[in-house]
Amino acid sequence: MNLAGRGIVAIWHDIVQERQAEFYEWHNREHMPERMGIPGFRRGRRYIAVHGTPQFFCFYEGNDLGAVAGPAYLYRLNNPSEWTRKMMPYFRNMSRSVCNVRYSEGPGEGGFIATLRFSASNKDEDALVESVLPKIGGLPSIVGVHFCVADGAASNIPTVEKTFRKSTDICPPYTIMIEGSSARFVQAAATTLLADVPADLGVYQLENTRSNLQGAYDATPAYGSAKATTF
Repeated sequence: MNLAGRGIVAIWHDIVQERQAEFYEWHNREHMPERMGIPGFRRGRRYIAVHGTPQFFCFYEGNDLGAVAGPAYLYRLNNPSEWTRKMMPYFRNMSRSVCNVRYSEGPGEGGFIATLRFSASNKDEDALVESVLPKIGGLPSIVGVHFCVADGAASNIPTVEKTFRKSTDICPPYTIMIEGSSARFVQAAATTLLADVPADLGVYQLENTRSNLQGAYDATPAYGSAKATTF
């Protein structure tokens, strides 16, 4: 199974310790359901770090960049709920990229994910897509490999929601995500990439997911083949 669409919002962050219990309630009961109510958003996932930082990794899969940077999503970002306004100041070390999916391949979804955030690589995008990442997908217990390229303009649109955070978001230009069945295997797979892709590496365990996938796989192309993975 591949990602549910060609547009991704990838977010890494910490939450101040004394507000983490409320963060979980807000994120589970309001924030993720709200995001899945946006037209074109297909699935949201939240993970917690088992290795590396920041503490949380969340990403949302949408039909395409038009969904994850479109007017319906921007309306929500510019009209945050009272609970969202309350929670935003407790975010720390926020990185956020609105991305196009450049490559996505794999037979499933893993309970663990490694993320590599980077601004430059020793391989160009074509080399990563055509030779490096397919090899990672064949490693033991790896069920998904995804390569996302940030759209700088979409990632840096000013919004009301951003004004409630304590510092400016960082936008990683490139992200590779490796899904698998254990922290050990996804970390090992990610480590093999570090020679070609010097990156900030984190390993995360899935905590919550919410889907709106009816018809998604009929409406989006398969990304598994070498020809289909380049957009």
